[in-house]
Amino acid sequence: FEKFVIFSPVLGYIFTMMIGVYLTLLDFPVNSWVHIYLFLAIIISVILFRYNYQEIKIFNIDIIGLYVLVFLILIIPMLVGGIQYTIFRGNGTDSFNYMSMAGFLQYEHWSLLEKASFNDLLNKHASYPLAKVLLTERWATSLVLAYFSSLVKIPIYRLEYAYNLLFFWMSSGLFYLFAKGIVKKKIYIDFFIA
Repeated sequence: FEKFVIFSPVLGYIFTMMIGVYLTLLDFPVNSWVHIYLFLAIIISVILFRYNYQEIKIFNIDIIGLYVLVFLILIIPMLVGGIQYTIFRGNGTDSFNYMSMAGFLQYEHWSLLEKASFNDLLNKHASYPLAKVLLTERWATSLVLAYFSSLVKIPIYRLEYAYNLLFFWMSSGLFYLFAKGIVKKKIYIDFFIA
């Protein structure tokens, strides 16, 4: 059960990224497909859960508790510090780049990149000329940021910090499995010394 719970968020992220890339290249802005995709993903998840229900006999509170604890630890600075704490934390330029790409992908058709001039893009939004340059590579992460922003109806600049925390949150389950294996082998002291 715990491997199912641990790998589900990671696999969901990967599938969302892959399907989102194809839909974007087919010229659908993120906000046009977000709810349909969520509906289909829920149906598929329920079917997979029902199919594997016989194997899932125990509700492991340890892993659920770990996810809740890690979530709270990660989100407390945002709740205490507010928006002035979360905007452009760490590498502000990189954050702005991701938000520029996500903003474009959320609302615009991919074909606009090919047919719009610099001035056309600038007139639509001040960050779109930058997005056009950046969208030539590494844009799938920004696509998923746009997906979450459209899904929860929170502006990208307010969601970006929490979105970055998602990666730490997803990796906490993998660390749990790793640490659990070390504890079983009684070599956890070597792990902490290293």
